[in-house]
Amino acid sequence: MRISSTSYRLGIWLFSGAVLLGGVTTCRESLTSKLPLPDQVASVLVGRWIFRNQARHTWNFNDALIFLPDRTFIAINGDDVVRGRYWINVNTRPMHIDLALADPHDWFRGSFALPDPQTLLLERKIVGNTAPARPTEIRVNQAFVYHKVSEQTTLPPEVGRIRDQVPSVVVREQLGRGYIIQMMFAQREYFDRTKTYALRLSQIQAGFYEEDIDYQYQVIPKSANWIWMIAQAKHPDLRSFTAEVGRGFIACAANQPSFQPPRIVPSPLNPRGYACDATSHEFTF
Repeated sequence: MRISSTSYRLGIWLFSGAVLLGGVTTCRESLTSKLPLPDQVASVLVGRWIFRNQARHTWNFNDALIFLPDRTFIAINGDDVVRGRYWINVNTRPMHIDLALADPHDWFRGSFALPDPQTLLLERKIVGNTAPARPTEIRVNQAFVYHKVSEQTTLPPEVGRIRDQVPSVVVREQLGRGYIIQMMFAQREYFDRTKTYALRLSQIQAGFYEEDIDYQYQVIPKSANWIWMIAQAKHPDLRSFTAEVGRGFIACAANQPSFQPPRIVPSPLNPRGYACDATSHEFTF
């Protein structure tokens, strides 16, 4: 998949450079002792962050990130100001962070640490044509280092117009829903060839991914010839989806935004004998 110029610039802004702090080369337990509690991390992240190691990278000394409480962020690079979206998981070590400015399949999979409330260490892998593994440790001599300069999320007065690259909820849900439909038909084709269903997306065909910036995708076997495909929302404003192949085709959408994918349950009143659970409804495709 072609990496967009905007995402390429974001890669330069966020993840270029290296810095060595006190001779420490990795960030594990030695830096987690000062780490905010999981329920504090999101609020600590909110605010304005400036690229710290200006002496090493003078060509982007104006770089800044502003993280907002609604899980969007603003990247500032000179006169270019762009709003994107981010996702974090604070219950892992290192903590996980994903960032995107446009295409949900063209984004940054990363890990981060907060050795203190004013220091942000980031490492990342770009996701585009390939889906590299997430960094499993923060190497301080490889990490991109930001310093928090303000709790405020307002733009500096000298900053001009923002290019908004955050799709609407409707568009993001359409992409997640469309992907599990694609998974359904791919599974059916796989079954026609092999007389069984794939248990991993990578088995179906090259290029199927298990995660994008908005959803995590999973195959859940229910029996030998009956499987669910799950699109689990990563953001609180999105609905999750479940589709089934085996006994027939059915696809369910959560009625409300939810991290919990719908379930497909027995239904004696339904001619097929099963239906979407009470938290969801069937959608056509």
